[in-house]
Amino acid sequence: MKRKKRLIFIWFFLIAFTCCNTYEKLLKDGTLSERLTAANNFYDKKLYSRAKDFYESIIPEIRGSENFEEVFYRYAYCHYYLEDYLMAAYYFKD
Repeated sequence: MKRKKRLIFIWFFLIAFTCCNTYEKLLKDGTLSERLTAANNFYDKKLYSRAKDFYESIIPEIRGSENFEEVFYRYAYCHYYLEDYLMAAYYFKD
């Protein structure tokens, strides 16, 4: 019984570690288009915390481009949906 619990724990740990590793790798080393796609996918899946992290890394790079307004709008909504209303209000005014 203990052996079975250990195997389940090890599998859970490996799966969790692999998922986080891919997320972190994409966040730090991904291209702009990969990060934008990932951010939009997370936003559409209602994973606003992860989407917010990607939008934060994208915004300085696309400032002044045609996609900036949409990305910034989604970034403000991420704060709103995460119930960080003060920051959401700030970004909506900005």
